[in-house]
Parts: sequence; structure tokens; C-alpha cells
Amino acid sequence: MQRSGQGFFATTRNRRMNLPALTLTVLTVTLLSACASVDSFRKMTPLQRAHEVCTSVNGYTQLDREEREHANKAAEIRQVLDRGYRLHESCRTVEASKAPEVACPSRSARHGDTRCSKEQGGKYKRICRDIPVSIDGALEKEKLANHEMQLQVRAIDKQRFYQRCHAEVVTLSAEQAFDYYQRH
Repeated sequence: MQRSGQGFFATTRNRRMNLPALTLTVLTVTLLSACASVDSFRKMTPLQRAHEVCTSVNGYTQLDREEREHANKAAEIRQVLDRGYRLHESCRTVEASKAPEVACPSRSARHGDTRCSKEQGGKYKRICRDIPVSIDGALEKEKLANHEMQLQVRAIDKQRFYQRCHAEVVTLSAEQAFDYYQRH
């Protein structure tokens, strides 16, 4: 068995993450660390500890996030294909006194294909309309196939990652698993 900090987890920590992903990861780890304790790990079975650790590791959460992104993009493309067109958002900002009669509540709202929001203390209104735009069905189907393929690849990678992690963590004591959890 490899020592902590070595093996496949060492490579995941060296990958570059963009700032929002890094911020989200740090926040998630901080919140999870606040919820978990050695005592809570002692109360778990080895399988529960392994699941808790392995679904919280950066490499796993990154693959999970990418899997969801591809699933969302594929769903969006299916919706576009079903509808037969895309919607382009066209926005403009006008002085509230010169704005057309679109009621703007205190926060963004949608009125049919028009959305409106107040800005700068009510002096300006941002008015947006959805403009239908024709699509190239073949191109959309190609993009859909690509996202569905990427979705499958991420799901397989995530499953393999989890299985390797699980095999490593399930044998650890509660204290070792908790230490592993905090470091990864």
C-alpha cells in the first residue's frame, strides 16, 4: 500500500484549477471539515468512511462537476433541437424615466420574452429580450454527441477514481481515514 500523499492522489493535487473552482473546493473542504470529526468517523463503518472520504477528494469532485456540466450542456442542446431554434439575449440599459412600460420589481423578473431589472438605485433599467435564432441541426447534433461522449468518459473516470480511492481508504482506521480526509 502507498503512503498518504503518494499514488494517484499526488497527481490530482498538482493539476491547475481555475480560481472559481479552487475557491469552491476550498469552501467545500472547509465546510465538510467543520462537519466531520474523528468521532464521527469512529461511528462510521469502514465502507461509510471510504465513501465519505472518496466523494470529497478534489479529483472526484472535479470529475463530478465536469460530468454535471456536460450533462447540462447536452440537455440544453436537446432542448434547442426540440424547439428548433436558439434564444439570443439582447439587452439595453436605459434611464428609468425614458424606459418603455415594463414594470421592474426590486429584482430581476421575466415578463414573456422580456426581462427587466433596476440598476443603480432605480435610475436605470436593464431591459432584455429573447431573440429567436435559427440553428444548424447537424452542428447541434454533433455538439450533442460530443457532450454525451464527454459525459460518459467523465462518468467512467469518476467511477475508476472512486474505486481506486475506496480500495485504499476502506482498509484505514477511523483516525487514518479522518487524517486522509483532511489532507485531500
